[in-house]
Amino acid sequence: MERRWANRSWAIFFLIYAILGIINLDTLPVAWTDEVLNLDPAVQYTMSGEYRSALWPNPNSDVIFAGYLPLIQWVHHITLSILPLEIFWIRLPFFLLSLLSLVLFKQLLQVKIGRDAILLTLLTTIVFLDKTVFEMSRSMRVEPLLIFFTLFYLYLKEKNQFIFLRFLLLGFLSMGHLYVWPLVLAFVINEVRLSKIKQSASGLVVFLIPAVLFLSQLHWDTTPIKEQLFHQVAQHRINETDLKSSPLMNSIWFRFYPHYKEQPLMPLIYLATILSVLYILIKNISLKKWNPKTLYLFGFTGMLILIFVFMTPQYRYLPLLLVLGILWAPIKLNHRSTTFILVLLCVNLSLSFVGRHTAALTQRESRNPVPVFDFLHKHIEGETPLILGESIGYYYAYRGIPRNAKRMTYGIDFYPQHQDWAEHDKVYLLTKELRPNEEPIAYYKSQNETWELPKWAKKFAKGGTYNGTYIYKLKN
Repeated sequence: MERRWANRSWAIFFLIYAILGIINLDTLPVAWTDEVLNLDPAVQYTMSGEYRSALWPNPNSDVIFAGYLPLIQWVHHITLSILPLEIFWIRLPFFLLSLLSLVLFKQLLQVKIGRDAILLTLLTTIVFLDKTVFEMSRSMRVEPLLIFFTLFYLYLKEKNQFIFLRFLLLGFLSMGHLYVWPLVLAFVINEVRLSKIKQSASGLVVFLIPAVLFLSQLHWDTTPIKEQLFHQVAQHRINETDLKSSPLMNSIWFRFYPHYKEQPLMPLIYLATILSVLYILIKNISLKKWNPKTLYLFGFTGMLILIFVFMTPQYRYLPLLLVLGILWAPIKLNHRSTTFILVLLCVNLSLSFVGRHTAALTQRESRNPVPVFDFLHKHIEGETPLILGESIGYYYAYRGIPRNAKRMTYGIDFYPQHQDWAEHDKVYLLTKELRPNEEPIAYYKSQNETWELPKWAKKFAKGGTYNGTYIYKLKN
């Protein structure tokens, strides 16, 4: 009986992760700023045929968008071609790819440590209940895509199958984020080294297809890349900071401690895996072992250097490091001496997971977007209204694209660079804050919850609810 439970433990974890994720997909979190920023270029492309976004502050992004590498916009465009612009359906592909990543991670980890069901479950749990990995699994950042494309590539490489698909995956991975370029370079070099000349040449052509698509998207003009992408990089350098203390201390401590204080051991796990990877790389160099894994470790180290030396380190850049660190670090686990510690770590990680899902379930009424849409429909008037502020306004404005009856537009109130009020007959602001000397025209109060959020779960109820949203009319 005990062995049967052990063999099923991974499947049990997977089902809990998947079922709760689907149930709370449109409520955890509520609509938020970075989500609509990453979505908007694809929405504008669906409406106008041009990748552009007036939401981003980057120069000329309202003309053509190049402030971010295009992988996430491409995925959104495919989603919008098939599914409606609703919070659930927009997030669903990202969550499904996270579930596929969970499966691929388990398969690759099994190659490394064997079929020890308990260890497979514990290590998978540690990675996918990590606060950053869990929160990003359905919140529409590029990291779920980076993890999936990397693990899918490694899985095909392990099977030694579909070499041209592997090159194509690497091409798309390179269009995800700048910090993965050292890793992609290591993978490409390794593919070329181990392939025949004609095969390598064809593979490199396939690898360049996504980059060519990106350039064609920009009408073969690299000026927007210089104006916007380099502008974005400059705003995220390590010497640029909005926090106290020195940039280095901000990056190593203040940006991570507040995020991980619910999971205080996770920074140690990151540190241990990173140091282990660096140790094995130095060891391979000293022994002159120039094998494929050595190249992979060089790519891993290159990512570290980009993130912690040239960029402003963010906890959201870390998930891929954790995934690869667990897979590549020289971990030798003594089952008797480590299982208990791993179980305690998993229990600690579970608190954030259970707490946030508990908050989403008990606050279901105040997180439900549908009554908010009815509320906004009642109070938003005009033929060409501009809606500023809370991100739920974005989903309301662009429901039913390519065009809805009122031709609404959404804008982020703290990025006003590309918003021209003269183009709109009315302007509204959605906010949780009272504005001095102004009267709101409406106030959203959600229905009473069926259950009260437990006190212990309140600390995990991040992201808030829609309850308490005011509507101000800024232009009649």
